[in-house]
Amino acid sequence: MNIEERVYGKYGNNLTYKDELLDIVDKLGGQLLFFMHIDRWDLPLKNRWLDYFEYEFKPNKKFYIIFEEEEFSTHTVLDLDKVVDFFKEKGVDKDKLIWVTASHNFNDVLKRFNKYIEIKPIPLHWGDSRFMKEDTVKSIVKDKVINYDVKSFGFNSSFYNLKYIIDETFLSEIKTKKTPSKLFCCPMGLKKISRLNLLQKLYDRKFIKDLDKIDDDDLGWVSLNSEKRIFKDDIFLYPKDYIEVGGIFDGKRFLAPGLTVEQAQAFYAMKHIIKDSFIYLSVESEMDDYNIWEDNSEGNLFHWMEKNCSRFVEKIMIPILFKKPFLNLGPLNGLEILKSYGFKTFDFIIDESYDKENHPTKRMVMIVDEIERLCSYTLNEMENWYEQLIPRLEHNHKNLFDNTSFNNFIYNFIIPRINKNEI
Repeated sequence: MNIEERVYGKYGNNLTYKDELLDIVDKLGGQLLFFMHIDRWDLPLKNRWLDYFEYEFKPNKKFYIIFEEEEFSTHTVLDLDKVVDFFKEKGVDKDKLIWVTASHNFNDVLKRFNKYIEIKPIPLHWGDSRFMKEDTVKSIVKDKVINYDVKSFGFNSSFYNLKYIIDETFLSEIKTKKTPSKLFCCPMGLKKISRLNLLQKLYDRKFIKDLDKIDDDDLGWVSLNSEKRIFKDDIFLYPKDYIEVGGIFDGKRFLAPGLTVEQAQAFYAMKHIIKDSFIYLSVESEMDDYNIWEDNSEGNLFHWMEKNCSRFVEKIMIPILFKKPFLNLGPLNGLEILKSYGFKTFDFIIDESYDKENHPTKRMVMIVDEIERLCSYTLNEMENWYEQLIPRLEHNHKNLFDNTSFNNFIYNFIIPRINKNEI
């Protein structure tokens, strides 16, 4: 890493609010250091964060924030003790460190991690910071995290990283203008055990007619993107080559997994499906299903984190963007997390008790039960029901985009959590 990248480099540049966040932390007497975007996951330690930290570190600050830029916290878990040692060598006690991660239960994850590897080691794969392709012995984690009791709070940068999808044409074309024909839509990405279980339950309850293909008479638009159940004109999420999306994205190429501009193209490609649905069933990457510790293809640390951390990715933004009410099959107390970001849910219409159900399978059944209950509504009742939700839908949409709301969010969400953790 050269000096130019350390000074003018990419750390934090994917965040639309980078400058505001740096300014706020500085005014509070601290320093913020961005911790390893996805494009650095498989680099040597010094290129991931060490050289950057060495160059940027400022002594004698009241506190230091380590802001995780991307994804699961696997690299944060594995490098955490190294980061603590880095600051210790500079005379900074770990009580002055605050981790801001995608995981809203980070300390609990660290404790679960330590408890789990007492039983057996955890394999690694790409994306985990100690992964070594050439050495399988080094590709196993069996050491506990010594500093499992760090200060931390959860934060999802995806909610405020939308600079590519505020185009008026884009927003106009995703607006629902006709009465939907389906009760719900449920776009799912890669095949996972939990998603296959949900697909089976939707089939057993006769919401869909076939496990392997989409039928026009299905009661909901349901896809499993890595399987045959894929929407017409949808984008396969993990292609080897670029894909031309078309429409307002003419000339722009899609390659996933990627950044927000590519996520926007994915939303745009399946806009017809989302617009043709009253309700959006959001299936998150994590469901807090930490009881599932079986040995299978999801048995490495990357997927262990999926089963253990409570976080949101870009998926929940889709119904908010499209102004749709949603059910959320995600982490335990996920709706409470959303409310902490200033969003409103739909508890006066939808039974949201599923959000507090600790067992993920029971939580899934409760959501399917609720979809079945909502099926009893007539089309006129559904339209009246939807009308009652408009104020909340508009509020959520505004909360996602409005700069004033964003500034309030920074001061109402970030600062109290920094102060709570600050010495």
